[in-house]
Amino acid sequence: SPASVAVLNYSSGHLLELAFVARDVPALGYKTYRLAPVAEWPRFESSLRASGHALESRFYRVELDPATGAVTSLYDKVLGREWADAAAEHGFHQVLMRSPVTGEVAAAGDSEIAMGEAGPVLASLVVRGAAPGCPQRAQEITLYDGLKRVDFATRLLKDATPYQELYLAFPFALEGARFRYRAANSVIEPIRDQLPGSNTDAYAAQQWVQAADARGSVTWSSLEAPVVVLGQLWPGYVSQAHHGITPPGYEHPFLRDPAGLGRGHLYSYLTCNNFRTNFSPSQVADLLFRYTLTTDEAGASPAGVGDDLAAPLVPVTLTGPQPGPLEPQASFCRVDAPNVHLLTLKAAEDGDGLILRLAEVEGRETEVTVHLPGWPIGQAVRCNLVEEDEGTLWHDDHAVRVKVGAHGLATVRCRAARCRAARFPPVALWAGY
Repeated sequence: SPASVAVLNYSSGHLLELAFVARDVPALGYKTYRLAPVAEWPRFESSLRASGHALESRFYRVELDPATGAVTSLYDKVLGREWADAAAEHGFHQVLMRSPVTGEVAAAGDSEIAMGEAGPVLASLVVRGAAPGCPQRAQEITLYDGLKRVDFATRLLKDATPYQELYLAFPFALEGARFRYRAANSVIEPIRDQLPGSNTDAYAAQQWVQAADARGSVTWSSLEAPVVVLGQLWPGYVSQAHHGITPPGYEHPFLRDPAGLGRGHLYSYLTCNNFRTNFSPSQVADLLFRYTLTTDEAGASPAGVGDDLAAPLVPVTLTGPQPGPLEPQASFCRVDAPNVHLLTLKAAEDGDGLILRLAEVEGRETEVTVHLPGWPIGQAVRCNLVEEDEGTLWHDDHAVRVKVGAHGLATVRCRAARCRAARFPPVALWAGY
């Protein structure tokens, strides 16, 4: 889990967490692991190291400011590169509060740093303190022995103080940064892909945001807070009809030149309550915000980053061996092109077969094969979005092939071959044959 429940939520003598890296789990499928007792506690080799305010794996070394808990260094040991901008106005992974009344920004201050998780698979540091508008704050930074990624989690107890904007700062050290982000069935490059005059103060991202320069790229993903501010902390814009207080800089022009986002600084927009319609002017809550990031060389594809965070594996525990026909691991549905995502797998609206909806996300027309091991295909047809048949498609017993246009959608109906047996009886029963 990106956030340790025991550290950030509660502690209990009855709670036991087991962490291991589940590799190569089949797509939309499962993989079985066996938990076996041993006579002696095993020893595992691990690259993870932790000291008072530093954390290290085979991929990264993270250092924290001992006073504030902000990240002062995020060093990529593989690329030999520093990713945290030490000259930034705001600290990395620091909670900020901006007043829409004055425009002034206050940062979280004195903090205590303690060891969180300490095992061979993952290790973490936990920062505790307060923040403006938040009497309690707990932040966890996690590294993994076998995964090149850094996880961040921030839990805030928000008080009732009105008119506060909360942010988390992620100032990456990039030169002439170019941003792009995953939106609804699309990848957008801010400003270049916008209509002139449209809002450039903040963006709503889905699975990931990527910032890159000529030497490398960082891909960042947020689970609970989809709104991001890029480049610097812009004044923000809430329409005249809805904001309660006109903030300083409200009339500023939106950007027209992508160079205006040149600094690789990213701010996660956590809360905003400068509204006079439909929303309360104050927010009181226990809030958890989770993030993950990874770094790579220039030109690296962000495909798949963020999906693990948004759709984590679901553990299911069974006692003892169970009789049954299922294999130790299998996939119920697999797509053979990484740039084509499965959006929908469902029963047809009219009950006639399965509907699959696919999206191409990298701007390349692609012929893709979708494998359905548990569904014997008798007929495959291309449909429109309202599931009207348009033409037959190539298929064999358990696979169908379809062409998806660049940044396009494709909808496929698969009718079952009732005379054939399915590999997965539960799927066969659900299909009604």
